[in-house]
Amino acid sequence: MTEDQRKRFQEGIALFNRGHFFDCHEALEEVWLQSYGDRKKFLQGLIQVAVALHHLRNGNLAGAQRLLAAAVEKLSGPVPDSETIGVDALLAALAAHPGLVFTRAQLLAQVWGDEYYDDHVVDVHVSNLRRKLQDDPTNSRYIQSVRGVGYRFGGQRE
Repeated sequence: MTEDQRKRFQEGIALFNRGHFFDCHEALEEVWLQSYGDRKKFLQGLIQVAVALHHLRNGNLAGAQRLLAAAVEKLSGPVPDSETIGVDALLAALAAHPGLVFTRAQLLAQVWGDEYYDDHVVDVHVSNLRRKLQDDPTNSRYIQSVRGVGYRFGGQRE
């Protein structure tokens, strides 16, 4: 991915996290048009999620359901490494303090700073990181969920 594509991709993700789904679609589509292979399929899935949420917000439930079903198919495949935004930084933040529980807000501030505004992005990246580590969330060896609080690396299970 070129530097311009990476910037546009990050802009699209930031727009998504702010709830600007149509604008997100426009930004990601520019990158999608110049992509191929797994990256193109992954981007198409992200675009379909953004458009589905736009449809849902506008009361088009049938359109939203159709697009989300298509997106799930596209996003269930391999995730290109360059699209796992913040995954390496997230792992570093958690692993630096084994057993310490971090809230989503703490991880958001430490890994993404002011760039992202929705702590749901942490959950998505924890899921991506678990997939990358082949870590089962129901019996995690590495990243454990602490119900109602956040996440920790290793330590005692609750």
